[in-house]
Amino acid sequence: MQEFKAKAKTTQKMTRDGVVETNQATGEQTRKSQRETDDFSGDAAENMTGKALNRAATERQRHKAKKRRRKAKKDAKQAAKPPEQPQDGGAGDGKEQQGNEPEAPPVDPQEGADGEEKPPDGEDEE
Repeated sequence: MQEFKAKAKTTQKMTRDGVVETNQATGEQTRKSQRETDDFSGDAAENMTGKALNRAATERQRHKAKKRRRKAKKDAKQAAKPPEQPQDGGAGDGKEQQGNEPEAPPVDPQEGADGEEKPPDGEDEE
């Protein structure tokens, strides 16, 4: 009896090192691309981490300094500004402030400006 042999199934996967072809039947891996491998270990990784931490610390210091400058500028602006005086918006406790004239009493629509009664509309005065 003749024995049949299956074709090897291979898959390709892109990694940081380039294309890697894997034989699913045997588990063998071969690199297909000519790309150089990246070594993220040792001094290079520590230097990169150190640079990132230094940059983060610098950014934090800049942010704090900027915040202090803004606060100092705001405080100086408020110190230079004269104190605000309350404005009378018409609503108050009923006391009139000095210098304001009292309002005229409301006029009754049935009376004229001189205090005499007006006849109802439709009637003529004689």
